[in-house]
Amino acid sequence: MKPLFFFILGAVLAISGSIQAQEHFYDNGVCVGLDAGATHLTRDKKINYASSGPSLDSLSFFEAKVKDWSASPTLTIGYKFDDSNSLSLRGGWAHYSLGRSFTVTSRFFAVTAVEGGTALIVDGLFGPPGVDVSIDWKSNVADFDLEYQRKMWSDNLGAVLGVLGLRYRYERQEFDGVSSSLSNFPPPSVFTWDTTHEQLREHLYGPYAGLKVSFKPAADSKLGITLGTRVGWLFKNAELRARNTQPSFFPPLRSFARNDHSSQGTPFIDVSLKLSYSISKNIFVNLGYELDWIGSDAHISSPVAIFGPGAIILATVPARIVESPVLTHSIGLGVSYRF
Repeated sequence: MKPLFFFILGAVLAISGSIQAQEHFYDNGVCVGLDAGATHLTRDKKINYASSGPSLDSLSFFEAKVKDWSASPTLTIGYKFDDSNSLSLRGGWAHYSLGRSFTVTSRFFAVTAVEGGTALIVDGLFGPPGVDVSIDWKSNVADFDLEYQRKMWSDNLGAVLGVLGLRYRYERQEFDGVSSSLSNFPPPSVFTWDTTHEQLREHLYGPYAGLKVSFKPAADSKLGITLGTRVGWLFKNAELRARNTQPSFFPPLRSFARNDHSSQGTPFIDVSLKLSYSISKNIFVNLGYELDWIGSDAHISSPVAIFGPGAIILATVPARIVESPVLTHSIGLGVSYRF
């Protein structure tokens, strides 16, 4: 990831800009834009929930890679004060999800408690022939930018503009894991071995700066092209609440809970390309692409067991917030109206 960081940083110094800013070629006044797009989000970290194996020595965790496509509509409201200064506010939303269901037929099956306690182990030799496992992760992301742009240089075919702004990103992640099997005792029923629910709330907020290059193929062309990038720092406030319930016969149920907090900030960088075409004096259509990298986004980390000789569980790592690089690719088709 570091080579990508420095490559993008070089692009910042070379061409820079911001896809949200208003193009230099538009007339002064109010602008309202609506984009219907799609984003692909990838996190570096995986989710671990349950483990199994033919013997205690071979227990291994099931891993789920967090990546998904989502519809991501955005709304932009901007005002161009004069030929050199403009201000814009953009807001966008996306929903990501990941789900898996599988049946464990190995002899041994284990789930660790969210607070790092003793693992629950089901021995298939004496217990049920299989355990049904279901995991569900989802995330809702809202992203807002308040941006000021000033023209630094221009001629009939192009312009270079400086960008200053504030970014706010809110994410709500939830993870659910359920392990169950058919009961061996009549009447036939489903016996739940474990239920886990984790909630993470993250607020990222901070300033950024960048440059933007806008140009036309010809002075009277209806097509405008914008290249841009921005670099910023995001302060963080993230909180995790996790709880799971496991069966025990004395007492009948054991419930574990854990809270975790993170305030470590992170850099972010994005680069963008936008093509705009003027249908009329007031209506513009645009096609855009944006690559956004957040160096250390918060992410739910499900428990992991630490095994010793003979697969004796020495300790378990509790559910917690971990730092995970996040890469988002965004493409979109939009319409803007200039008053």
